[in-house]
Amino acid sequence: MRWDGSPAVALLGANQRQLRGWSGELADWGAQLGGWSGGLGGRSGGLAGWGGGLADRSGGLAGWGGGLAGWGGGLADRVAGVLVHAVPQWQGALWPGARDRLVTGCRVLAALAGEVLGTEVHEVPVAAAGSSTHAGSCAHVGSSTVDGIGNRQALIENRQAQLAALEAPEGRVLTIGGDCGVDLVPIGVARYRHGAGLAAVWFDAHADCNTAASSPSGAFHGMVLRSLLGDGDPDFAASPALEPGRAVLAGTRAFDPAERRAVADGLVRHVPVPADPDTLRRTVADTGAATVYLHLDLDVLDPAEFDGTHYQEPGGLTIGQLVAGIDSLSAFEITGAAITECAATEPADVLRLAPVLEAVGRLLRG
Repeated sequence: MRWDGSPAVALLGANQRQLRGWSGELADWGAQLGGWSGGLGGRSGGLAGWGGGLADRSGGLAGWGGGLAGWGGGLADRVAGVLVHAVPQWQGALWPGARDRLVTGCRVLAALAGEVLGTEVHEVPVAAAGSSTHAGSCAHVGSSTVDGIGNRQALIENRQAQLAALEAPEGRVLTIGGDCGVDLVPIGVARYRHGAGLAAVWFDAHADCNTAASSPSGAFHGMVLRSLLGDGDPDFAASPALEPGRAVLAGTRAFDPAERRAVADGLVRHVPVPADPDTLRRTVADTGAATVYLHLDLDVLDPAEFDGTHYQEPGGLTIGQLVAGIDSLSAFEITGAAITECAATEPADVLRLAPVLEAVGRLLRG
């Protein structure tokens, strides 16, 4: 049972309890969905071929009432604007105070992003349930650690609203987190829409390449990239997944043993600090990717540059180095971006990030 990146199919999980496993094997869905077999009713042509699996997606997404028609024709056909989705998810982090600081940080940074980019901010609702296992408190039923993943059920529930928000966007989306787990859905959807040629550039002090079996904490924000590569817990493993070698870590300097093996085995590539722009550009080009998604965890920055994060690692990037790295990706087709793990509590605390937001805006506007 795997999570599938298709918005329409994944959204059925909210209405069909038997789909809780989000199977990526679509061949048997006709039997599971009863009257839904043969496609999604009025969405003629778009999903009519799904009874035989993803390979039979005749017509692509063009039949979705026009909402997704621009995505089928490539990036050039899309509206040039940038949308900001604020996703104040905190359940992927298990440190004390995450509930308050990641939610506040998300909103503070999203407000600045809206101002810098000149666009409206849409807040995507997230579940209230969850707990910090380190704090030892559990505010709501259903927030316990299950099968090695903290706040498992809340994280699954949060996907529905993100999928709905991404179903028919009118431009490229900048997702503001929240914890790094907010990028499971946007990158999963991008992989579905753009195919195997998608690469993810992952600016992060940490590799986020654990599975539930290897994670020392059970915090999902340390597993999200590995999930996008199709590994780990079947309720979170993306299908279709990023191709091996088409995830590029940039500025990463803290690795758990399983994450070091992922780099050594070629599952992910690594451009260490200072994430030299030429080296980063060549590394991304070497993946053979046709399209790139940008993920940016603010802890990639040195704490002396920006201390509004929780898991701070010394020896990180300066803001200038990060901006240069982002700008180096302008050579590629960019499908979306995310900025995550902001734990700042006041608007003044994030003002120094304006050059980073400007760089991301340039990239998304092409």
